[in-house]
Amino acid sequence: MRAVFTHTIADFRDPEGGRIANTELRAERWPPASTSEYAADVALISHVGYDIEAIGPFLDALEAAASRACVAVLMDRPPPSSFSALWSDVHGEPQAELPGLMEFLALLLARGALPEMRVAATEDWRFDSPAEAETVALRRLWLSPEGPRAARLRDALARTLVRDGDGVRLPHRSRVGLVSWTPPDAAGSG
Repeated sequence: MRAVFTHTIADFRDPEGGRIANTELRAERWPPASTSEYAADVALISHVGYDIEAIGPFLDALEAAASRACVAVLMDRPPPSSFSALWSDVHGEPQAELPGLMEFLALLLARGALPEMRVAATEDWRFDSPAEAETVALRRLWLSPEGPRAARLRDALARTLVRDGDGVRLPHRSRVGLVSWTPPDAAGSG
């Protein structure tokens, strides 16, 4: 993610040709010991939270850093869960599901927030070829290309992949939610 963010900052420039000036990338972990140096109008997380065990302190720090709003971008199901059906076929048991968008909303409500949400449909995992799908699925399912489980994966992909123009895709269509809420200590949050 750091490489993508660094590349994005370099690609997008203001009208005078300078770098984007209102973002900062730090090589640090969240939550920090103190959020005072992270004060911002809006605190944003994107596809973070699916597997954070100590989510309460994480959100406490996010809300403490934001003076006006907190925003989270999450999928209805974590991105790897698109491969869950294949996991069962390959490993012989269902994959443990991590929480997604709806669980995040329930958590915010339980914490006393009144979130707003906008949802958009998206298409998961489109591939140029079945071979590309297999390469990605091998990595997502923790498999080597040889062996009986890889053969089971190829069989499962042959049954599961859906033709899509000149490529293939997994059948699951995800929803992405943009969730915003006012931090408890924000001015006027009551």
